[in-house]
Amino acid sequence: MEEMKTSQGTPSAVTRETANEYLQAGLSVLPVSRGDKRPTVGAWTEYQHRRPNEKEIENWFARRLDALCVVCGKVSGNLEVIDFDNKGELFVKWAEALPQELYDRLVVERSQSGGFHVAYRCEEQTEKGHKLATGKRDGRQATLIETRGEGNVILCAPSDGYSLLQGSWRNLPTITKEEREDLLSAAVSLNEEWKECAPPRELDRQECLAYHLRPGDDFNERGQDDVRDILRMSDWTFVREAANGSELWRRPGKDKGVSASLKGRHFYVFSTNASPFEGGTCYTLFAVCAYLAYGKDFRAASAALAGYGFGTRREALSVAGKQEAVELAKGQRYFTALEMLRDFPNPREVLIGCVLRRGEVMNVIAAPKTGKSWLMLQLAYAVITGGSWLGFPCRKGTVLIVDNELHVETLSDRLRRVVAANGMPFDSPDLLSLHFNPQRGRQQDLQQFAESLGELKSRHVDIVIVDALYRALPADVDENSNGQITKVYNMVDHYAQEVDAGIILVHHTSKGTQTWKSVTDLGAGAGAQSRACDTHMGIIPHEEDGIVPGVFDVRLAVRSFEKVEPFCIRRENGIAWAVDSSRRPGVKGDACGLLPEKKHKMTREELLEGVIEIVREAGAPLPKTALREEIRERIGVSKEKADLAIKHLVDSGVLSSTSGDPKLKQQSTKFIALAVPKGGGNSQL
Repeated sequence: MEEMKTSQGTPSAVTRETANEYLQAGLSVLPVSRGDKRPTVGAWTEYQHRRPNEKEIENWFARRLDALCVVCGKVSGNLEVIDFDNKGELFVKWAEALPQELYDRLVVERSQSGGFHVAYRCEEQTEKGHKLATGKRDGRQATLIETRGEGNVILCAPSDGYSLLQGSWRNLPTITKEEREDLLSAAVSLNEEWKECAPPRELDRQECLAYHLRPGDDFNERGQDDVRDILRMSDWTFVREAANGSELWRRPGKDKGVSASLKGRHFYVFSTNASPFEGGTCYTLFAVCAYLAYGKDFRAASAALAGYGFGTRREALSVAGKQEAVELAKGQRYFTALEMLRDFPNPREVLIGCVLRRGEVMNVIAAPKTGKSWLMLQLAYAVITGGSWLGFPCRKGTVLIVDNELHVETLSDRLRRVVAANGMPFDSPDLLSLHFNPQRGRQQDLQQFAESLGELKSRHVDIVIVDALYRALPADVDENSNGQITKVYNMVDHYAQEVDAGIILVHHTSKGTQTWKSVTDLGAGAGAQSRACDTHMGIIPHEEDGIVPGVFDVRLAVRSFEKVEPFCIRRENGIAWAVDSSRRPGVKGDACGLLPEKKHKMTREELLEGVIEIVREAGAPLPKTALREEIRERIGVSKEKADLAIKHLVDSGVLSSTSGDPKLKQQSTKFIALAVPKGGGNSQL
């Protein structure tokens, strides 16, 4: 693009003559406040449907003003404006993607925030404004390009801060439907956050039972040549290869421009008129196949791909697995009360008394280096021998320990010491029921764990222990994201049902003191981890007049058993854990974690430390209102105390408080974050 020059030097004040000229040009023009960008004529919505008359213009613009706006949509001759935000960072890329002849006809202006407006009229009535491109900026989602359409208002030149770069609002061009598609497609192609089209959930669940590698997943990995053939047979045209290696394609019925790109296993659709696809959406190769070749029928597409050799079917399904697949194929199943009482007369089988049933998921939470791995070895020993663990009777069965922290030699040494401490011969047949999968140095995340389900079934495992969770999380999972952690636990729950075993996940506590926290708040990361499991066990240092070395409080939140009261345990000989009945837990009461558990009235220092910990865990600035509610929920103090604590930490420089600038369309909400000292480094209390 040639360098753009401003056709108006210093913007002039808005006059009645200018407003009349805009009115004569068919625009619904109104006076507006530059601060909040709202018309200053009271109930202005009627001007979304009619243009003002000359008398109204004379009254409103009797004196010089600093800003005016126009109403987009049908009332202004199907006016539409593309708004480039964030100082217009994507404008040049967008403009370079257009035919020069089309760009030269558009009205282009610079806005007061440093962005750009592109204005034109459409042959047909426009829809309401919508986002075309978004992205993450400073850790938050930002709108980069959007349209202003039916009923929206837009400030424009000659308002202060706005300057025309080409064209005139008095002579807006009218573009064709195809030209409008070019403008919008070029903007959508710059989107950084794509909505993805996924197969129906019931198909996902069904195929997890029937396949090691599902046909659709296999097609996504090696079906790119087939997708090109499908696109061509559906009258799509290959245009060229882009600089970033992606292939640019044009939709049917269009003889110029691009409508989508194909890169790797994804097809990105820019066009808003590329039926059956939706503009601004990302489609996997499998989805493209299902949409174009099978009328959006993913199940039919999957079956056809399997016939062409895609996917790897499981060698055999158990009778129960086959029955479940049949039920899933029918979709969601509902039960009458009579069926519930008749078909499910008993709870699931108990594996650990009062703690865990078959098919359930359990968390064991404690601070790093507490001895969690020793405790899990002790549990495994109790299960393979049919003994008890921390006073809870265990059903005799088979255990698999998936350990991703210890080297195999260290794991073997610990096993040897536990077996010897219990007086068991090293050739005892019971040891055949204890299996290990050491993963230190060759970690397999929980998604890849699905590959082992068939082997676990053949070994008839009753309990699977994953030690530790943080190393088993998939690489793209943020442990602080409730949504992502919920998906992880849904996946683990599926494994538990598939293998028909209990699964125990070992995890570490969050930083800082734990004594004032509810048991369900002990684990580091998102709160969903405690809500998604069936049993949540928290192990924290025991306190009397301070921390008692080697003694810990155990708190349990259980779903399918009666309430379990807290109790104390201690380390013996650095190996075994035993119940310490001579001591009472330092925190009493709510073992289910529904209320904050308090040993004593919280001190001011504990409150301040708790607030700092919440802000630190967030990892990003928090709105003050959200922080206040988090403090009230997790620490259990009043709104007033929460506000006082925040104010004290801000005044003392431990936390910082920032607000958005309304003039730059930023929220005025206060955001709280850890303060960064002038010399760098971390904030200190």
